[in-house]
Amino acid sequence: MRSVVFLLRPQAQAGVTGQVRDVQAADEYLDFRYRVVRVWEQPLEAILGSIGTAPLALIGDVGKATLSEAFDRMKERLVAGVPAAEVNDALAAAFVLSGLRHSRQVLEQLMKGVRSMKESDTYQMILEEGFAKGIDQGFAKGRAEEAKSLLLKIAEHRFGAPPPQIARQIDAIDDRDRLETLVERIAAVSGWEDLLNG
Repeated sequence: MRSVVFLLRPQAQAGVTGQVRDVQAADEYLDFRYRVVRVWEQPLEAILGSIGTAPLALIGDVGKATLSEAFDRMKERLVAGVPAAEVNDALAAAFVLSGLRHSRQVLEQLMKGVRSMKESDTYQMILEEGFAKGIDQGFAKGRAEEAKSLLLKIAEHRFGAPPPQIARQIDAIDDRDRLETLVERIAAVSGWEDLLNG
């Protein structure tokens, strides 16, 4: 059996030597060797030679091929070698991996014609996670804005309009709990300065 470690980008090289050696006692030791494959150094042909590594094509050394040509060859390889039901997932994996080396703008241009990838379970999972995170952040932000609005209404009624410096300080507060604490303090303080400094 052979062990191989695929490094997907140069930053991953630190400490990777191809050997693990752990000596604890004279009769108790581990000496394990593995092959290191630096994907960015691998020619496109070598990467496309195995269906298992084909999604790595765009982070490999594409040589004289343009990125678009490399993508087309990778897609052809996946369509020919992967069961039809799994092609979209393989393309989604290639898309995610490509982000390690290429900018968002490059990938958007490159993959804009690949609508079928969006049907991939992997792609959908990424979208759902992002959507859920956006809802959570939006909900938390909405609650903070609501608390800020309440704080300003009640405090303005008691102290008058806030000075510009105070208004900027309040506007910078995004923590709903802190804002609610300030609302609770309004009755116990004598003005804007006391409210924020207490």
